Amino acid sequence: MAKIIDTGKVWIKGNAKPDYALRVDKNIFVPGKEADDEINCWVEGEFLCVDLLDRHRERRVARKFPLKAEGTAPATLFSGFAKTKHADVLAVCPHTAGVEEHVFQGEDYNSSRIYELDCRDFWKQKAFPEN
Repeated sequence: MAKIIDTGKVWIKGNAKPDYALRVDKNIFVPGKEADDEINCWVEGEFLCVDLLDRHRERRVARKFPLKAEGTAPATLFSGFAKTKHADVLAVCPHTAGVEEHVFQGEDYNSSRIYELDCRDFWKQKAFPEN
């Protein structure tokens, strides 16, 4: 079974700053974490599940990355990885084909009190209730 092995930062070619990333087995995933985001990630079946909560911007994002997705963004492992050797890689990013995303903000965020749900309840009740 796949699992999250390591976390750190990668520098994606063309970006102004490094991005938070995870290694699941041999693949590098960039979940799209921004500065104020609280992040929860886990592997469920054939997917990396990502829950990003920004309480200041009243925004919550759920992303579902297929574990078999092929990386398309040229990147270099930058810092923080303890169990992964420095290397140039192709990272799987939120815009990679096959990645599903649901964004809740504004009225959707507030009326449902999405900010109160723990990550698994948010995932099952709001983001991907069909799973």
